[in-house]
Amino acid sequence: MPNQNGRTYPEYSDILLSTFGRPDVNGVRKLPLTEKQLQQLQVRIDDGILRGEQGHPSKDNEDEVSQNWAHRIMEIREARISHRIMKLHTEMVEDADGIDGKVQHITATVQPLAPRGKELCEWFDNCEPAYFGLRAMTCPKEDGTHEIIDIISWDWIQNDPYPPRKSKS
Repeated sequence: MPNQNGRTYPEYSDILLSTFGRPDVNGVRKLPLTEKQLQQLQVRIDDGILRGEQGHPSKDNEDEVSQNWAHRIMEIREARISHRIMKLHTEMVEDADGIDGKVQHITATVQPLAPRGKELCEWFDNCEPAYFGLRAMTCPKEDGTHEIIDIISWDWIQNDPYPPRKSKS
């Protein structure tokens, strides 16, 4: 689908968005997504509204802390959009660091979108690994894991330690 300038960006498939069940960069082990959560995400994908920003919201940015922080976390700012999620795929795989020896990989087909999509497209085309960070509301559990309550998006970031998988389709 062309953007407002008539440009159509390619889709990139097999992008690793998250690995649930293994500790993330902050040491937080998020529980795998449920079937109900995946269905809710699919509705947003079907409606074309599962979009993400270039970078996570930051408390270091004066524009972003001038409003209610929880509201900002829940908001996708049009001026910062870099992509949309076109398809999701989940897979449970064996992993010694996972919960009960398993982790859930969430991979996706991602399409860059304006206004920041050109940068993401160039990033992919230059064979740079593109990393995506989960933006979600979570609830800590007694066992130290975190249950995902609501997924806002996956934002395009550049500091995830787990290597992505990508191929251009």
